[in-house]
This record gives sequence, structure tokens and C-alpha cells, in this order.
Amino acid sequence: MEKRNTARALENLDIAIDLYKEMDLQNTSYLYCLINKSKTLLDMGRTEEAGQCSNEAVMLADRISSPEGRFETELLDCLVRSFIDKEESVRSLLSMMSPDLRREQTAEIYYTLYRIDRIDECRKSALQIYRSLYSETGKHQYRLKIDELEKSSS
Repeated sequence: MEKRNTARALENLDIAIDLYKEMDLQNTSYLYCLINKSKTLLDMGRTEEAGQCSNEAVMLADRISSPEGRFETELLDCLVRSFIDKEESVRSLLSMMSPDLRREQTAEIYYTLYRIDRIDECRKSALQIYRSLYSETGKHQYRLKIDELEKSSS
């Protein structure tokens, strides 16, 4: 069932991306379709295609001047590149750390570091921030990250 849902999601993302291209729309919705497609391809183990899609997302984020989208694409790019050079990806992620980041951005960096290098301290840091964010906002996306990070500790 999971594979079928993933394949279906990928088909739907392709349809949306084709429509954005056909209509020559360059916006954040298109950007997040590219980001989600790249993440889906990574989950499917299709790293080369994920890299191509990630590169397209990085260029689009620059063209539309989306700071949030740019941050998301930088994270994604580090994740994709980690399959080629893990150490460089970790260095890039660490260089993104800044006191100016929002807590959710800091959590995303820790989460991505954990995904790449399985450093338990990163998992714990991400988990702590996501728990705090979830208690403040009740956002389901934080609950999903909490569940995933808690499961990976067992």
C-alpha cells in the first residue's frame, strides 16, 4: 500500500509541476511541488532524480526570491548531497545555524543532521524543539516529526 501511495503522490506532483511549467507560473506553490517531489524521490531511493529536482528547486527559489523556500531548498540540497559527500553536507548544515533562525528552522537543521549522520544529540535537540512547538501550536507536522524521532530512538 505504501509504495502505491508514494507512486501516486509522485504522479500527482508530476501533473502539478507540468501544469506550472505549461502556464509558466513561477511561485512558491510550484517551488513546494518541486521540493516535495525531490523528497519523495529520495524516499524511493532515486537519488539522482532527486538531485535534479532539488537543483531545479534551488534555482526557482532564487528566481522568486523566497527566503523560506531558499531555506527549505538548502536543507534539501544538503540531504541530497549527503549521498555523495556526507561530511560536506554536515558542514553545510552546521554553517546554516544562526541565532537569527526561527526555532522551527533550527529544529529542521537538527532533524536533517540526524537523518544524514544519525547523531543522537541532533535527534534529541530536534525532538525538544518540535515538542515545544507542538505544545504551543498543535500543528500536526510537528507531531509527525516527534513520532518519527521518538521511534528512531528505540
